Amino acid sequence: LLHLSVIYFLRARLYCLYSRVRTPDRPPLNLRLVTGELDLPQKSEKKGGKGILRRDWPLKYIERVPALIVLFLDLDWDHSSWLEKKTEAESKCASLRASAGQASRIAVVLLQQRSVPTSGDDPLATERAHELCQICHLTPRQLFVVPMLGDLTGYVSKLESAFHELAQGFYQQKLKTIRARSIPNNSPALVVRQLFKLAFLSELRQDTHTAYRWVVKKNCLDLHYSLYKPD
Repeated sequence: LLHLSVIYFLRARLYCLYSRVRTPDRPPLNLRLVTGELDLPQKSEKKGGKGILRRDWPLKYIERVPALIVLFLDLDWDHSSWLEKKTEAESKCASLRASAGQASRIAVVLLQQRSVPTSGDDPLATERAHELCQICHLTPRQLFVVPMLGDLTGYVSKLESAFHELAQGFYQQKLKTIRARSIPNNSPALVVRQLFKLAFLSELRQDTHTAYRWVVKKNCLDLHYSLYKPD
């Protein structure tokens, strides 16, 4: 299984900085640049069939469904059209949530025309950051500011770590959903499928210990069913 979090970027320049060099010490991320409309797979009606798991299920979480969608906006705290820009941000976030039918996380990065970040005790910045979080339904941990006139290297590193942490929440929620599903009559095939999914998603969030535990349990069940399968 691969160690990665699928993250969609909606800004070309920052994407280039993030994807330029992927060294082993950086968070394991699978980055995608999205310049047009998002085309994400939507939930479909489950169809019965042979086998335990659909062949393309792992690919869905490796390539198709982003754990995090990052929206970059050119917006300074003192922008002359703040109200208009705030409404525009709300609309874009709502559109992204509507497209992300698989509960992908959303983060917003404000690109500001300054060389240093605004002071934390700046009343205007504090007030408008709160407004933006409220109207876009974001927590403070989902809103970031990058001063574009300075050296971006340090910000890239910090944001990358923050994005990776946010992405883990997506996989954690998926794990909770799968664990909460009931298995009719403890069907062996459904139990094995559930254990595989738990192991796979645990690996995606870099929880190798838990992933290994689910794999061992799955293998034990496979052995049990092969030994005691009725003739």
